[in-house]
Amino acid sequence: MSDIRVVPPVHALLPIEADPDYEIGLAARVKASHAPMQLLELYDRFSSSGSEFDAMMRRVLWRALVRKMGHGARIGQGVRFSHAETFEIGDAVFIGDGAHIQGRVDGYCHLGNRAWIGPQSFLDARALSVGDHAAIGPGARVLGSEHTGQPPKAPVMETDLVIRPVRIGDGVIDWGQPLETAPIYQRLTPAAQEKVTLVKEAAGQLHEMLSTSDLPAKIAIKQLTECGFSKGTIIRARRELAARSYRVGYGAHGLWCWSIKKEGECAPFGQEPQNAENGQPAESGPTGAGEFANAGAEQMLRMLFAEAVESHAGAVPAAKTH
Repeated sequence: MSDIRVVPPVHALLPIEADPDYEIGLAARVKASHAPMQLLELYDRFSSSGSEFDAMMRRVLWRALVRKMGHGARIGQGVRFSHAETFEIGDAVFIGDGAHIQGRVDGYCHLGNRAWIGPQSFLDARALSVGDHAAIGPGARVLGSEHTGQPPKAPVMETDLVIRPVRIGDGVIDWGQPLETAPIYQRLTPAAQEKVTLVKEAAGQLHEMLSTSDLPAKIAIKQLTECGFSKGTIIRARRELAARSYRVGYGAHGLWCWSIKKEGECAPFGQEPQNAENGQPAESGPTGAGEFANAGAEQMLRMLFAEAVESHAGAVPAAKTH
C-alpha cells in the first residue's frame, strides 16, 4: 500500500479577515510615538515567541515599519529584515519562521496577496516583486545582485554592485536586465547622493566611536547630532554599520547601548550606567508620553494594547499576557 497522500491546500484557501481596528490603531500610535530604531528594538522583544499575543505584536510592529501592509499577515518566529520602510505587503501574506528579507534604502520589495515565503528562506529584496499567490520554498535563496569585479585588481567587495530586478509570479521567474549600466550611486538625484554620503560619513564616525568601547545609544546620538547629523541619518548609519543594540539594567536605571562587537566578545556596558552630563542614572529606553513616561517599552505596549481593547469593548476577547 502506498504512503503517498493527496491533501487539499491550506494557505491558499484561508479566508482573508480584516485586521481589527484596535490593532491598526495601536500600530498607528506606536509609529507616531517611536522612531524606527525604537520600533526595531521593540520588535526584538516579540520576535521569538509563539504566543498569540506576540504574533499579534509582530504584525502590529511590521505595520508600523513598512510602507504599506494589507490584512491577515502572518509573521513567523525569528523573522529578520532590513529597510522595512521599502516593503509593500499584500493581504494574507505568510512569512515563515527564520526567514530573512534584506532590503535596501533606495530599493523596493513587493509581496503580493497570499504570497508564501517559506521558513529559513533568504530574499535579496533590493528590487524584488513576488506576485499574488506565488510561493518561495523553505530554505530557498533569492539573489538579485552581484559585484562587477571591475577593475580586476580591486577587491571584489569594493567594486560596483549590479542590482537586477527580480520578479516571481504568474509562473515566471525573471531576473531581468540590470537596472542601468552606470553604478547605482551615480543614478541617484543630487539630494539622494548627499543623503548616501551623509549616512556613510555618520557610519564612519559611529564606527570610530564604538571601536574602543560600547556606548549608550542616547550618548552616541547626542554626540553625532552635535556633529551636524540628523537623528534619521544616525539611525540609518547604525543600520549601515550593523551595530547591535542591547539593554543594560531595568526600569529607570536601564538604558539601550550600541556595539559593533559580537555578543560575548566584550563585557557589556557598565551595569550601573550613569548619564554623561549629570552623573545621574540614565533615563529608560524608548518612552512614550504622559502616563507611559516611566514605563518600560514592553510594559508600555501592553498598556496601549489594553487601552485599545477597552475602547472597543465587546469587539474582541481580552488578550492573554505572559
